[in-house]
Amino acid sequence: MKILTVGSINIDMVVKTQRLPETGETILSKSYHVIPGGKGANQAVAVSRMGAQSYLAGRVGDDVFGSMVLRNLKKEKVNVKHVLTDRKAPTGTAFITVDEKGDNTIVVAGGANMRCCREDVDGVEYLLKDTGMVLLQFEIPISTISSVVSMAEKYRVPVLLDPGPARKCPLSILRRVAFLSPNETETEALTGIRVSSLKTAKKAAQKLLEMGVRNVVMKLGANGALLASSKTGRHMEHIGGLKVRAVDSTAAGDAFTGAFAVAFLETGNIYRAAGYANYVGAMTVTKIGAQTSIPTRKQVDDFISTGHSARMVKWS
Repeated sequence: MKILTVGSINIDMVVKTQRLPETGETILSKSYHVIPGGKGANQAVAVSRMGAQSYLAGRVGDDVFGSMVLRNLKKEKVNVKHVLTDRKAPTGTAFITVDEKGDNTIVVAGGANMRCCREDVDGVEYLLKDTGMVLLQFEIPISTISSVVSMAEKYRVPVLLDPGPARKCPLSILRRVAFLSPNETETEALTGIRVSSLKTAKKAAQKLLEMGVRNVVMKLGANGALLASSKTGRHMEHIGGLKVRAVDSTAAGDAFTGAFAVAFLETGNIYRAAGYANYVGAMTVTKIGAQTSIPTRKQVDDFISTGHSARMVKWS
């Protein structure tokens, strides 16, 4: 099973604080970490840890951070043959503040990620002949995303688009991907509907279907996930959240996405795939950092076998 991720590769600067600062306020950090991240790289690592062949295409800078993230990706058994070193832009950097509840704020300086272009994508076309799925996110140019979607269509490879961070996106792209997987904030950006309850989540999902999206896999954080499909109309499936001790929510959505892709290719069932990915996302929030917090396949299976499904809570 081969999965290609085209997307961002960052280094994360993570500070742990008692609470998130107010505007203009200076507070002290309890700790400071430098950790490999980036939504594209996170998803590629999640795919690899779930046991699939993981290929990543993107850009890093010709700097110490670029070398660091590439070493880590290789260690994680991610194929980085198509990760280019850009000598005109630095490696992308995310500045992340995490509070005691595990909530975070993130500011991303895209750097080399925003120079990922059509020419880069042309180099991975041969991989699509035997690729099961392509993963995309919004931390690279929209024009590049459009090129990847067109190329995947040519080879009839399904695309899963994680529309984060929240950005405007042409409907022509949203309608052509097999799966759209936004979180609450990204859902609001796409639909104008604030997701604050299961009712509003369903309303937003219905609007996405009306906009032409084929399958919605909405990530709801501690409240689980909501699934909606153009094939089933107004019938939607809510997967409850899991009660865990949250330390840092960074990369939980990316871990969910990577796990969903692997599980869907194994089962062909969107509900079973999202259910499994829900466990992976929940486990990810129990550790600090992005790629450092993503569990392995064995860890997830052990987690499920110990009866954690009993801790699942439905959102009202």
